[in-house]
Amino acid sequence: MLGEVFADPHISEKFEMLEAEPRIEGYSFYSNFILARSSQIGTLPGLRKLASMYISLYGFDEDSFELTTKKPISQFNKLLENLFRLLKIMNDWHPPIGINFNARTVKTGIPFLERDTPIAEFLRQLIAKGACVSEAEEYDS
Repeated sequence: MLGEVFADPHISEKFEMLEAEPRIEGYSFYSNFILARSSQIGTLPGLRKLASMYISLYGFDEDSFELTTKKPISQFNKLLENLFRLLKIMNDWHPPIGINFNARTVKTGIPFLERDTPIAEFLRQLIAKGACVSEAEEYDS
C-alpha cells in the first residue's frame, strides 16, 4: 500500500502478470500520478482487471503543491500533463470501481473543486467522465 507504483521500472510487466493470472479477478493501486509515463497511461484501458485507481493530489496550484510536497514546480506540471492524458483516455475507459482522487493540501477555506485553477478544471472534467474526488479533512505530511 505504500510507495509509488510508477516508480517501479518493471510495473508494466507486473501489470501483465496480474492480467495473466487466472486467480486474480481484479486489482487497484495508488499513485500521485507524477511518475507515470505517457506510454503507461495509454495502456491503462487495456488492463481489463484494473478495478480502480486512486490518485493523491497535493496542492491546488503551483504554490500550494510546492508548500505541501517540498518538490519542484516541474513535478506539478508533469501531474497536469498526466491528468490531461487521463482525461483523453476516459472517453472510452471506465474501471468498474472507478478513478478516485483524494486532494490533500493546505487549508484555505475554499474547497478544492471551487478554485479557478488548472487542476480544479481538470478534476471537474474528470468528474463529468465518472471520476470521484474527495478532499481530505486533515493533512499530515
